[in-house]
Amino acid sequence: MSSFATGLSIAITGNEGSLMDQITYRLAKFGDIEPLLEFWDAHAEHNARPADDAVSLNLLINTDPSSLMLALDNGAIIGSVIAGRDGWRASIYRLAVHPDFRGQGVGRELLSKATIRLREPGARRIGAVVLDENALGQKFWSGVVFHKQLERSRWINDV
Repeated sequence: MSSFATGLSIAITGNEGSLMDQITYRLAKFGDIEPLLEFWDAHAEHNARPADDAVSLNLLINTDPSSLMLALDNGAIIGSVIAGRDGWRASIYRLAVHPDFRGQGVGRELLSKATIRLREPGARRIGAVVLDENALGQKFWSGVVFHKQLERSRWINDV
């Protein structure tokens, strides 16, 4: 089992009694689907993308159970990330953090855990698609080790 999947239920160390001491990270379970959809509906971007649904999340957890990770505060979802790969390339999706927890390292911790999950089996490049109009997302990604790729366009087909 990868280190991504092990040790996810431990609290982040920080100042005793701090907000970060209450946050745990773990892989999503089937019972998390409805609360996660509600979390995304309230706290994630939705422009220019197909709607998320329970059928798709069931399929994700069933086919790639270590790809969807959650951050929790006293059992409530406060963050999420999907880490998907096709071999040597990988992508980050649905990195979202509850507004009350933004700027406190939750997003960076989710990204770190997702990166570990993707690098262990051999991913050499990790990408994330962020809408140009998503100012909050652009700010986050410009503050981590990722760089904006200007020489490519993304081509999609919603099937």
